Amino acid sequence: MRYIVLAMVVAGFLSSAAARADLKEGTIAPDIEAKEWLNTDEPVSLSDLRGMVVVLFFWVGWHDAGEAILPLVNQLDNTRGMGRSAGVYTIGITEADKKRTGPVIEKNKVFFPIALESKSVKEYEPKSLPSVVVIDPSGKIVYSGWPGTGGGNEFVKKIQDLIESNPPTKTHPREAEFAREHLENAKRELREYDYLRAFRDGRLAFERALQGDPLKVYCQNMLDLIDVLGRDMLARGERQFEEKNFSEGVTTLRQVIVQFRGSDTAKRARRLLESMAKDNAEVKKAVEAQKQEDLARVELKGALDDLRQRKFGDAVDALTKIEKDYADTSAATDARDLKTRLLKNEIAAAIVRDHLARNDCESWLSQGRNMVRSKRVREAKEFFQKVLDKYPETSFADEARKELIELP
Repeated sequence: MRYIVLAMVVAGFLSSAAARADLKEGTIAPDIEAKEWLNTDEPVSLSDLRGMVVVLFFWVGWHDAGEAILPLVNQLDNTRGMGRSAGVYTIGITEADKKRTGPVIEKNKVFFPIALESKSVKEYEPKSLPSVVVIDPSGKIVYSGWPGTGGGNEFVKKIQDLIESNPPTKTHPREAEFAREHLENAKRELREYDYLRAFRDGRLAFERALQGDPLKVYCQNMLDLIDVLGRDMLARGERQFEEKNFSEGVTTLRQVIVQFRGSDTAKRARRLLESMAKDNAEVKKAVEAQKQEDLARVELKGALDDLRQRKFGDAVDALTKIEKDYADTSAATDARDLKTRLLKNEIAAAIVRDHLARNDCESWLSQGRNMVRSKRVREAKEFFQKVLDKYPETSFADEARKELIELP
């Protein structure tokens, strides 16, 4: 449907006049000559693009029709399954110079290469301008003519049919750059034992590389390596169950599920763990214990976030809760140790003391001041003294002392 819509939009920009083919099909497309190029550091050679479908878009700077259609050619270049992602390489060709063409390219956010002050139009000899030439992966012309032929549908459908009948086997440079970047990310993440990110980056790279391109093989090798590592970890978990090391087996399988999420290996690990927990009481107990550990670790992370934001009172509340609610976990031990270290810091300890005393002290101070206004001095003194007696090392105690001094 999107191809039909694109063709209809193309037709809307063009008149209804017909145009015949310009070059004989099967002709090897001659290289592009240009005085200057936009959107590329080096001149583009068609021979370097073998393996891709190439679309040449010719227009002249002295007529508005070409500049009107340019955004639509750009849309085609960006259409998933039709443009760059499918191995289609688009080149714009005009006799206009950079001064005339640059603003148009910038305005329409065109990123495919543009050949400026090109004389290739004489070599291709299109019978009308603007004009398009479609070149197959072997470098032969399969279509040449006016973009509006057949109401615009012929040009768009030709590319679609070519992709299906003679699929490109070379990944577009921009897509290949993306794939290689994520492939390198995956390699680094493997070295860091971050299998989940490595798998995700490997998948992203694999999806961008085209079938038949050696880059696709490299991406597949990366995914295969990650899969082998996952299956090796799964086998280790299975052996631990066989040896009745249930706690270790549960730990290993949960690692597979988390670290290889989305893979078939992770799904197998989940099915095995669920089956074992259903049939074996010790495995079920180990699974529940690790779930508690996971929940405690999530809350511990929240406490650490509070500490980083210098919310010491909130952090102590969270750490205390972990100690109480998850007493049998290692996270509770970590929470206790962290709270002990925190309270050894004088500044943090003072903030925490104020935090813990706040509800009582603010209430007592308020009641004491109300008593002062009611001239009930003895009762006011009792409230201020309660603050001093229970929370002597807080900022609220300083306020209570000041109130006592000012009593009549």
